[in-house]
Amino acid sequence: MTASEVSEARTAEGVAPRHRIRPVAFAGVLVTVFLFAANPPEAPADPTADALRTFYEANVDAITFYALSGALAAAALVLVAAHLRAMFAAARPTWLPDAVFGAGLLSAAWLLVSMAFAALPVLDGARFQPADAMVEAFFAIGLAGDTLAVTTLVIKAILLVGTGVLVLRTRRLGAWFGWLSVVLGALCAAALLPLPGVFYGGMFGFALWPSFLTVAEVVTAMRARRR
Repeated sequence: MTASEVSEARTAEGVAPRHRIRPVAFAGVLVTVFLFAANPPEAPADPTADALRTFYEANVDAITFYALSGALAAAALVLVAAHLRAMFAAARPTWLPDAVFGAGLLSAAWLLVSMAFAALPVLDGARFQPADAMVEAFFAIGLAGDTLAVTTLVIKAILLVGTGVLVLRTRRLGAWFGWLSVVLGALCAAALLPLPGVFYGGMFGFALWPSFLTVAEVVTAMRARRR
C-alpha cells in the first residue's frame, strides 16, 4: 500500500493523516489580503448623472485597483477551493468535498462578476463622456454587483460549514478550525436576516476565514513534525 493510499484509508476511518503543508495553502492569506484591499471609493450621496460622471473621472485609479484586487481574490479563492477538495478527497460523505469545491467556485464567480460590474464605468465608459442615461446605467449595474454579495451569502455558508464538517469528521487541521468554520458559515447564513451588524459580521468572517485556514495548516504541519 502506497503512502497516499494509507493517508486515504486513515482519513476514511476518521484518523487524522500526517499533514504536509504545500505552497497552495498560503492562497488563503492572499484571499484575505486582496478582499481587504478591495475598498471602493464612496459614491456620491446624490447620484445624479453629473455627480456620477465627476465621481468616475476622479476615481479611475481607485476603482481600477478595487476591481483588480477583487479579481485576484477570486483567483486565489479558486486555488483554495481546489486545495480543499484534494485534501478531503477520501472523506465521507463523498459528495461533500465536491459541494465545498462548487461553493468555492461560485463564491469566486461572485467576486469576478461584482468586480467587472464595478470596473465597467472606468474601463469602458467614463473617459468617453457617455450620455447621462449611460452613466446612470453604470451606477445601477454597480449596485447589482453589490446585491450579489448578499445573494451569495448562502453559497459562502455552504463553503464554510461544509469545510468545517469535513475537518471535524476527518480530524484534520484541528477541531478548533472545524468549529470556527461552522460558526462563521452560520454567521454568513444569518446575515440574510434583518439583524443589526450581522451582515457585516458575515462578510468580515468570510474574508478572514481563508487566513484561518492557512493558520490551521501551518499549525497542523508543525505539530506533525514534532511527532
